[in-house]
Amino acid sequence: MKIIRMTKGSWGLNLAFFDIEVGGVTIKGFKLIEKDGSRFVGVPSKKKENGEGYDNIVYLGKEKYNELCSMAKDYYDNEPQPTQGVPF
Repeated sequence: MKIIRMTKGSWGLNLAFFDIEVGGVTIKGFKLIEKDGSRFVGVPSKKKENGEGYDNIVYLGKEKYNELCSMAKDYYDNEPQPTQGVPF
């Protein structure tokens, strides 16, 4: 499992959106969230049919989830954001 793209910014509680690759498969739509001084990962989800809340569409066991949280925090803190709009 590795992070292949992260877009940093400030969208409410969201610090970044990112995608991971697992065994040659790309999974998009993860979020790095900060709330009450703590950072954690939000997994991809979709709105429930009744419009009340969301259902996760990716499930990780506790060990893999903790590994992903650690990877995302490290990536966010240590990887530079690509410069955009640089003329060639």
